[in-house]
Parts: sequence; structure tokens; C-alpha cells
Amino acid sequence: MPPCFCGSGKEEKYCHPDVHPLSTVGRMLVFYRDLDISIGNLGNVCIQSCCDCCYDYFYISLKEFFAILHFIRSQRGEWYLKKKILMAKDNLEALKRQSPEEYQRLNSTFDKIPLDISMVRKLFNDTQYVKKLNRPCIFLQHGQCEIYQVRPYICRLYGSAISTSSNIRIPLCPKIDKNILYDISRFDVRRIELIDWTKGTVNRPYPIIDFFGSFLPLLISRNSETLFSSYSQPE
Repeated sequence: MPPCFCGSGKEEKYCHPDVHPLSTVGRMLVFYRDLDISIGNLGNVCIQSCCDCCYDYFYISLKEFFAILHFIRSQRGEWYLKKKILMAKDNLEALKRQSPEEYQRLNSTFDKIPLDISMVRKLFNDTQYVKKLNRPCIFLQHGQCEIYQVRPYICRLYGSAISTSSNIRIPLCPKIDKNILYDISRFDVRRIELIDWTKGTVNRPYPIIDFFGSFLPLLISRNSETLFSSYSQPE
């Protein structure tokens, strides 16, 4: 039996038997696999037990959300999912108190934009109102990430990458020695693969807490099981 396409080394029937490599979830797993290979044997050089970045405020794509959702439903179960929805809703309320401007922006009708690479990058990096939340990521428990296998793109870069701009090496984490890190600019061109677009428009990225605290409950209320399953089938 061939190993799973995700790069885990396990046989596919014991790893992702229900995910097609050319599905949305499958493509994300391949994207993460290739990123991990690009970073190479460096591994994670974070300071032990440090989880500062898990308090950062950042956006993820719709594709990343469905990769996380598939992992939870296949590995954790519905009880766990319901727990995370409640935690996400609670964090959204905290965000509303901490930054009403950002909360209002998340609830605006600005759902899609013209397909433009520079705008895509801006949306992923636009945290002008909030830099850190006053509470951690809903998937951080006892100092460990509960969705580590499908953690988002940005989470994979902390502790292992730098960004090169105008020949200046900028560590994505200021605590890490910049001289030992992977230059993400060599891989960042593939970031467009994170984006979900339809008919020339890009689906807007959102924070994890908004996907799980607002978007997902809406899908569940509409009985969108077909949509959930379609993301593990060929596009």
C-alpha cells in the first residue's frame, strides 16, 4: 500500500482514506507537505514552552478552515467541534470589547474583492486594529496545539522562517536567531494556493475565531453537509 500523499509516512488507508489528493483539503495537505519539505530539517527552534504567537491575531483562508474542520470531524468528533464553536463565540465577544472597529469590519458586507495578488497579501497581513488578543487561540491547550497537523500557513512559519525585504532579513519571531531560519520569500509565491476564488473574485480571509464562531454555525444551521463533504472530493 503506498504512503499517504500528505507526507506523514503512514499508509493512506490509515491516514486520509476519505480525502482525494485533488480536493480542497487534499491540496492544502500537499501545500503544507511541500512547505515543511522546503523548510527542511531545521525543525522548530522555538523557545521551549513559549506560545506567544498563539495570542497573535491573524487571518486564515477558507481552504485552511476546511482543512482544519475536516481534521476535527475525522479525528476529534462532534462534541469537540461544539466545544470549539462555543470557545470561538466567546473569543469573538472578547474581540468585540477589545476592538470594536475590527469586530465591525468582520461583520461588514465586504465579502469578496477583485482578484488581485497584492490585495490578497494585504488581507492576510492586515491587522491594523488588533495585534494580539487578550486570550489565546481556541486550539491552544496546556501549551500544545490541538490541530498541529493542519495548523495554518502562518503558524508553520513562526519559529522557522524569516521574510526578506529590501535585502533585510526580518525574523517572523523576534526571539529567534535570524541567521538559522528559512527564507520564506523562496516559497511565498505559492501563497496564492491558499486562496479560494470563484468567477474572478477572492473569498475573503477571516480569523479562526470568526470561521468557527460565526461562519460554521451558519453552515450548520443551513444543514450544509454536502458542502462539508465536497471539500474532500476532487475539485
